[in-house]
Order: sequence, then structure tokens, then C-alpha cells
Amino acid sequence: MVKNNIRNSNIEILRIISMLFIVFSHYSFHDGIVKTTLPLGVNRFLLNILVLGNIGVILFVFISGYFLINSNKVTLKKILKFVLQVWFYSSIIYIISCLGGVANFSIKGLIVNFLPIISKRYWFATCYFTIYIFHPFINKFLKTLSKREYQLFLIISLIVFSLIPTFFTSSANFYGNELVQFLLFYSIGAYLKIYGVSDLVKKRNIYMLIVSSLTLVLSVVVINLLSVKMSLLGMYVNQFYERYSIVAIIFSISLFIHFAFQKPFYNKFINIISSTMFGIYLIHDNNYIRDLLWKDIFHTGEYVLSNWLFVHAVLCVILIFTVCIIIELLRQHIIEKYLFNKIGKSIDCVQHKIEEKLKC
Repeated sequence: MVKNNIRNSNIEILRIISMLFIVFSHYSFHDGIVKTTLPLGVNRFLLNILVLGNIGVILFVFISGYFLINSNKVTLKKILKFVLQVWFYSSIIYIISCLGGVANFSIKGLIVNFLPIISKRYWFATCYFTIYIFHPFINKFLKTLSKREYQLFLIISLIVFSLIPTFFTSSANFYGNELVQFLLFYSIGAYLKIYGVSDLVKKRNIYMLIVSSLTLVLSVVVINLLSVKMSLLGMYVNQFYERYSIVAIIFSISLFIHFAFQKPFYNKFINIISSTMFGIYLIHDNNYIRDLLWKDIFHTGEYVLSNWLFVHAVLCVILIFTVCIIIELLRQHIIEKYLFNKIGKSIDCVQHKIEEKLKC
């Protein structure tokens, strides 16, 4: 059994898988190669199939909704930990990049990198921060809905923000932005926490998982094949992989159900590794690290036609995970732990005073 205050390692495994999806996607996406210029074949299909980052993002927000729906307050300690983590990597990498000649120092660069959430240095961090500070109000709204109303709310939202944009791509921006998408994903994760799924859904979920994953893969193959005759189709090769895609959302829901509704268990090692996933994102997808990593260190563009492409991708991802996990664990235990040992009680005191004043 897993105690209430200990995270279910099934979901922590899903968190790790989500980051794997994101890093594999960056391997494919940030190599600087236009996929439609590659010869039609296994490597072209593989590079398009690996663009799983949007699914990783969907899953991360599902997890947030699943955990936060029963929270009724914003805690200063969590906000401070989050902000300082983002600030640490943004500012330190900028300073090192300037000293190493990778970046040119400027006042604008200083402001942008020292205020990363406000400046949207990491779009995911900015969206997540916004959702977090508003989540008690979002939760209050969601909990006022009956189950039937909640289902209707999700169905309408999926039609407007997912189904229509999936098949009418010109509507994608009109119907919503990243924050709207996050609200939808948060609401889905929260629904699954509140109402769960029936035993029948659990039994049949594997079929939904297989069908949706095959649809994703086949969409890449079919659109690539059709693009030979209709070249304009090439730009839509990952259409079903987009964050708003109904196929990507269905696949994400089925994958989430598969992990979240298994018998819970606790594994300390898994949970420790899982705690570093956001750090992996902040390090490897930093603007100054990105090109250096994929083009100068791993030379990913040189492997797009190689028989060793998949092996190279796997080795690159493993190396990124290993190095970033070590860096993030060092940050947690040397900087974050020391800092919050010093100021943790003061933060709790301020939080208590704020809550007392709000009660008045």
C-alpha cells in the first residue's frame, strides 16, 4: 500500500516516460533538418514518429490536475521552489554562456534570463506557473459541476479545442492557445482523480491504447507517402501529434489510465529520479544549450541518413538523462535543501499570517 503523503510510483514512472517523450522529440525536432527533404524511408518515418513531446506535455498536465484537484490553496513554499528552480537554470546557464562566448551579454538578455517566468523563457514553466496560482479557483469551479455537467464541459471543450482544430488546422490558433490547452488537460486529469474509471474501462483501455498509438504511427506513414504526390501535405505529417490533436489526447488519456489505475506501489529510487524530470527539461531545452547540444555535441543532423539513427537517438537521450539527473540532484541537495532549511520556517510563518488575514 502507498500512504496518502507518498507519491504512487506508477504515476512517477509515467512522469519519467513523459520526459523521455519530450527529449526524444527534441532529438528529432532540433536537429535542424527539414524532414520533408529526406528520402522516403525508415529514418524519415522514425524521426517523425519520435516527435512525442506534445504527448509528454499533455501527460505532465494530466498529472498536475490529478494531484492538485484536492488542493484548496497556493503554498508559498511550492511557488518559491518552482520559481527558484526555473530562475537558477535560466540565470546560471546565461552567465556561463556569456562567459564561454556562446551568448553575447546584453541588458535585455539579462532581464529576460533573470525573469524567466515573466519573460516566458520556458513556455511550459510560464503556463504551469499560471495554472498553479489559479488552481484553487479552477478547482472550485470544477467541483461545483455535477458529474454529468463535468462530462458535458469536457466533451464541449474537446470538440472546440481539439476535434475541430485537428481536422481544420487553420482553426488551431483561433480556438485556443497554450494556456487554454493546459486548462483542458488539467480538467481531464482532475476528472480522472475525482471520478476514476470503471472496471470495464480499465479492461478495455488496452484496446484504446493500441488503436490510438497505431493511429499516430500510421498517420505519419500515410501522410509521408501521400506527400510524395502532394508535397504540401508534408507540413502536416505530425498533425495528429499536436497538443490539440484529438488522437494525441486520446492516446494520452489511455496511457494515463494504464498507469494511474494500476495497483499503487512505492519505490524510493523511482520517485527520486522522477523528482528530477522538470530539471532535465530546464537544462537541456534552454535556449543556449539547445543548439550546442544537438548540433555541436551530438551532431544529430549527421545521423539522419544513418543505419545507426535509432541507436544514436537512444544513446543521446540516455546521456542527457544521466547528466541532467546528476546536476538536478546536486542542485536539490546542495542549494535547495540548504536554502529551505534556512528559510523554510519563515516561509511557513508568512503563509500562516496570510491565511489568518484571509479568514478575517
